[in-house]
Amino acid sequence: MLVLQALYFFLPAYMAHATPTVVRFLLSKKGLAHTTTSWSVVLGVAIAVLTTLVQRGLSFIPWFAGVSIIEYTVVHALTLGITFGVGIMLADLLVIIYKRKKGIIASIPLLEQIVYVAGGILSLYLVSPVAHIVTDVTFYHLILIVMFTPLIHTVLTIVAYITRLKVLPN
Repeated sequence: MLVLQALYFFLPAYMAHATPTVVRFLLSKKGLAHTTTSWSVVLGVAIAVLTTLVQRGLSFIPWFAGVSIIEYTVVHALTLGITFGVGIMLADLLVIIYKRKKGIIASIPLLEQIVYVAGGILSLYLVSPVAHIVTDVTFYHLILIVMFTPLIHTVLTIVAYITRLKVLPN
């Protein structure tokens, strides 16, 4: 149950992080690849918000209420979505800036995953007390998120490569 709780809790962050790949694919088909970063950030935050709003709607179903470790009011869902989205997108941007400064072209999956997980968790912990978001997130949940993120990333990267959303599997 802890694994499901951790992954369900972090789902908005996972969705926000996956958004740039889809945005890059869609905009490159339209010849607009040069605008992917700005659109990725905006849509990543929007997808995180949408995901938390869906989770709020599902929280009235007993099974989802049992898996959820957050009290979802509308305000908490919006705040959580924005917080996760902004935290993840800022973390992604920091990795992009670092890679550009160092002249690194290839992806560094483990670094990127650690940074975006840290960005999501840190942003939540900075905003939670101010927004009065009640969570039952434990240290074990955080460890599970860190442990499962590389596996999820690997599986989704393979799926994106097979479906041609990504050119190179990395």
